[in-house]
Amino acid sequence: MPITTSWDNADRTIIRYLLDGRWTIQDVFQAVEQVNGMLKDVSYPVDFIGEYTLSSYFVVGDFTSVFRRLETILVKQNRFPSYAVAINAPAFARNIVKIMDRIAPDITSNIFFVSSNEEACALLAKKRDREVCNNVTGQPQVDAAAS
Repeated sequence: MPITTSWDNADRTIIRYLLDGRWTIQDVFQAVEQVNGMLKDVSYPVDFIGEYTLSSYFVVGDFTSVFRRLETILVKQNRFPSYAVAINAPAFARNIVKIMDRIAPDITSNIFFVSSNEEACALLAKKRDREVCNNVTGQPQVDAAAS
């Protein structure tokens, strides 16, 4: 699967999306649904790190519906404020967020772009006012299947 999801730390406060190679909008929807299942096991805010470093291809698709689906999941489970941090996101992804920011700023206000895992962890630590990343390597720590 070109997009994998896993708990990023033992505290289960961060979910990491690892995008590898070519992927489609359907892969994104499948990953969002996997996350929905993972979130059912916790009752506190969960943040997200998307790792694009291994991704060689960014597919065009209806990302508004992806953001809306994720927003519905998070609102339904009282997950706001949750933060999403994208590592090495392609320019096209950044531009989509810029456009969506004009249309639906409520969806994009907690999305951030950085260039390293260390920056992602530092940003989340600042937003949460505490260390949140037990994992500074960027390698998933807890298997999603174990949830």
